[in-house]
Amino acid sequence: MVTEAPPEGGHPGDGRAGDGRADDRAATRDGVAKGGEAVRQDDGAAHPGERVASSSVDPRTARTDHKIVAGALRLLREGGPQKVTIEAVSASTGVAKTSIYRRYANSAQMLEAALQHTAAAEPPVAQDATWERALQAAVDMLLRDLGMGVVIALLQEPHSETSRVLRASVVRPRMDALRALLERDVQRGLIRASVDIDMVVDFVLGAAYAHVARYGSLDERWTERMHRALFDLMAARPQSTPGN
Repeated sequence: MVTEAPPEGGHPGDGRAGDGRADDRAATRDGVAKGGEAVRQDDGAAHPGERVASSSVDPRTARTDHKIVAGALRLLREGGPQKVTIEAVSASTGVAKTSIYRRYANSAQMLEAALQHTAAAEPPVAQDATWERALQAAVDMLLRDLGMGVVIALLQEPHSETSRVLRASVVRPRMDALRALLERDVQRGLIRASVDIDMVVDFVLGAAYAHVARYGSLDERWTERMHRALFDLMAARPQSTPGN
């Protein structure tokens, strides 16, 4: 990803962000846009490091933070990490480049913040949930919210800083939640102990991407079908007794 030098000037004001339900959902739930914990610089911009009470956050600052995060996520979903630049976010949201540079030193830092906000905003999968619920949560975030551009980045540049952030903030937490619930069901005797759970997790992710490659998107019943197919393969069978 290209690192930009801060411009000498910028647009005089901030405009409106474009619509995008996935972007708004991610940007809103992280607490930046809705008055959760935030951080400030001297100019009032949100900045990683120093937390302050939500009541002290300027609503205009919160709205600008929301626009930047939502804009970065929308560009990520539509074109992948390489499309997430400060210039592109400024152009698509109307937020002045100078306002963005007061928050982030470069595009990579801006994208990392947006991904971390997204991951932190997602409610964790409950420990008593079914592994189908964890499967749905992983698919929703990795494919429906972030899009195939993320997959392309992970495969084309697996050792880049962006891919490292994607794995640490988004991919591994969701897939680890799925693995934990599968392992729980092994302990409960619902899944055979001989099943390689790590391979099952990889299989789920690969199957989702393969389905998109074949048909263009995941249909509404894909998660249900995947759950049924995996359960048929993994379910513990009653042990037969001699003579039966």
